[in-house]
This record gives sequence, structure tokens and C-alpha cells, in this order.
Amino acid sequence: MNIISEMKDSGWQNLAPVNYNMDKILKIQSKYNKENSLMDLIQETRDVIIAFNLGMESKEARKEALNIIKPVTYKQAKNFIDNVDRIINKNIDYLTFPKTSAGIQKAYENTIKNGSIEDVAFLFGMDENYTISIYHSMLLKKEIDGKKSMGASFLQEITDKMFEQKIDKKIEKNSEIDRQNLNDKKETISQDNTNNTQVKKSEGPAVFFKKDPAIHKEIDKIVEDIESILKPIREDFNSYQKNKDFASFQIGKVIDSATRKYNFEHGELNSWFTDILLESQYNILYKNVEDSTNTFFSRLYLEMIVDCSSELTELGLDTQTVFEDKKFWYGLKVVRENVAPVDYKIFTNCLVSNFLTLKTYSDSEKIDIGMNAMSMVIKDELNFKSRLNLWLDIGGGLTLEDSKGQTIIDKLKIKNNPMWNKSIVEIAKERDINLHKFYPKDFNRPGDFIPTKEDIINSRKNNVPF
Repeated sequence: MNIISEMKDSGWQNLAPVNYNMDKILKIQSKYNKENSLMDLIQETRDVIIAFNLGMESKEARKEALNIIKPVTYKQAKNFIDNVDRIINKNIDYLTFPKTSAGIQKAYENTIKNGSIEDVAFLFGMDENYTISIYHSMLLKKEIDGKKSMGASFLQEITDKMFEQKIDKKIEKNSEIDRQNLNDKKETISQDNTNNTQVKKSEGPAVFFKKDPAIHKEIDKIVEDIESILKPIREDFNSYQKNKDFASFQIGKVIDSATRKYNFEHGELNSWFTDILLESQYNILYKNVEDSTNTFFSRLYLEMIVDCSSELTELGLDTQTVFEDKKFWYGLKVVRENVAPVDYKIFTNCLVSNFLTLKTYSDSEKIDIGMNAMSMVIKDELNFKSRLNLWLDIGGGLTLEDSKGQTIIDKLKIKNNPMWNKSIVEIAKERDINLHKFYPKDFNRPGDFIPTKEDIINSRKNNVPF
């Protein structure tokens, strides 16, 4: 039995999204309930893919990788092949030859809507980000009812857990530090004003540009429609759990309706995004809410927002054009100067990323877009980190290579900016990305293992080596 040949013949890669990168499976750190009964299936799917990828490497690479990656049994590999065969047969009317993005998308949609919960879990194990993206797209288009589909219920549970963990981690880690930094900054400014009578009076925080009354009318329309959905939740939090799913659907409907109306009348969504949608979201989250409840209600709102970046892109919103528009970055500056740092991070990295995507661009184009956004920020660490995180959240990648084999890190390191290097290292560690190749002093070599105190104690208890 040649399991490598059988894996190749199974056609499992025909189920993987176009431009699928097997290496990214190694970096996936899901935050859903580890007690889920489907955890074994999901983990086994990933283990087999990793093992197959490893089997294609050189003998030396396999030997080194086996220090951190466990091999799989033939039985697990056969189960994987059987799952692939079953799902392909169920989607034979949708999958195409040669493989196309449209065919893959239809196969995933059909599986989520009509397949078994095990089939959905298997696809999630192959590529969780793509599976969740397809699910959110179906929700926005009202093509699926989560309560009538076991697969959809499973994905919604996972989405809730992943979001909860992501936001909690950001808030817990940054809120106290950010508030302290804000207090330190205020204290420094106060001291400077006391010691220097020549300091000019502050002109106050930035504000959005004055716009045509018709534009303000559209902003107010989005705000009013969404506020009518949020009002019962603001007044009675207990209604949140009961109305969350319906409220999410309604919010998506408001944004979709506003998008299509503007697109029909003007045919250009980039200005709509920077002039209308951005300010409307700021008004909803911060302008109409008391300071003490900003973070709390923004968190609830983000739980209800559905990723609509793919739909906006299909209608004409162009992420590259948005990133090149000074109005977009000025709009984020307005948010930053009017809210606490933790809220600014939530707005930039958790809200805006639901509207923009880089998935239609080549790796070279993604890197160029990222460079144009970040290379202009020389000293402002928070601004640089927010831009880099946003770029990563919408499809960028620290290890993506352009046509010349260069990454965005290669291009940024040439400038020898200490703040850039420090920020990249910190963000990479937060995202569990090993950048030993670029920063050998800050990251262990792949394969290195440093036991923690807990590892040592467990090893002694079990009388086994690491």
C-alpha cells in the first residue's frame, strides 16, 4: 500500500480552496470549544494534511519536522480518503475541472446547507477561515437558516467561541496598558503646558470632514436604522441573547440595502465606504453612547456584525483604492483621537476588517498594498500596528512572497526602523507566527522546544521524557 499515491489519487486537493497553502494549517489555533464531539475529526483532518505535506519533503526535513509533528496511522489516512470520496461524490455537480473558485464555493455552500455535520467539520478542518467566510456570506445573502441546518449551527457555535476569545484577549491584554498610557500622556501634556507658557492651545481632536447634506442624510439613515435595532439591547441587556441572531440579520440587511442603493445611484462604492459607512459606524459605536459603555456596546455590536467583505467586493468596493485614499486613514485618525486606545483598536482591527478583503489580489499586489499603507508611518507605533494588523486581518501575510521572492518584512527591514521591527516581532508573537528567519534573536528555530514549568511537572508525574 502506497499511502502517498492513494492520497494523491483521492483528489482531496480538489476540495481545497484555490491557492490553498498547506503550510498555514500548521499555524491554525482555533478558539472554539475543545470539548466539542467533532474535535477529533477536525484535528485528524489537519494531522493527515500535515503528514501528507511532510511526506513530500526531503528526508532531512522529515526528520527535523518529526520532532514537533506526530505521524498519523494508515487507518487515519484511509478515513481521510474515504471522507474526501464521500464529499466529492455529493458535490460532483458543483466541482469543476480544472478547479475553479466558483466550483469550490458552490461545493462548500451545498455541504454547509445540505451535508452532514461531519462533512462540515471535515471541511472546517481543511480550511477553517474559508469555511467560516462561506458561512458568513450565506448568512448575509439569507441563503441559510442556522436553526434548520446542523452544519450551520455548528459553524455558528464555533464563530461565537472564536470571536469571544479574540475580543477578550485584545481587551484583557490592552485595556489596562492603554488606559495607563493615556493617563501618562495626559499627565505629560499637562506638565508641558505648566512649564511652557508658549505652548499653543490644543485645537481639539480631529473631526470628520464637512460633507454634502445628501451624504450626511445617507449617514444618518444607516445610523437611525441600526440604532432602532440596537435600542432594545441597550435598554435591556437580557434581550440581547434572545434577539442576537435576528439583530445580526437585520444589521446585515441595513448595510446591504445601503450599499446596493448607493451602487445603483452612483456606481462607485469606494467613496461610499470612506465618506458614509466609516462615519456611520463611528457614530453608532461612540458618538451616541456614553463613554463608560463604549467598549461594552462595541463588543456586542461586533458580535452581531457579519463579514460582508466578499459581497462588497463583488459590488465594486476596491480595497487597494480604499487603502490609497487619504480620507480613509484620516477617518481612522478621527476615531483614534476621540476614543480610548482600546476602542480604536477594536474599531480598526475588528470592525473595519468585516468590510475589506485582499483575497482577489496576488501575493505581490497584497505586499504592495501593505507597503503603501505602512511605509508612511515612521514613528507612530499604535498607528503602524493598527495598519499592519488590519492588513493581516483582511488577507495579508508576513511570510507572503512577491514575484521576486521578497516578503513585506524584507522590504520593511531595509529601512532599518527600530519601531517597525519591534512592532512586527510583537504582532508575530501574538499571532503565533515564527519569524526566526528574519529575527533569529527573538524567535526559536522551528523545532526547538523549551519546556515550561508545567511540562516539567507533568513529565515527572508521568515518568516520561518530553
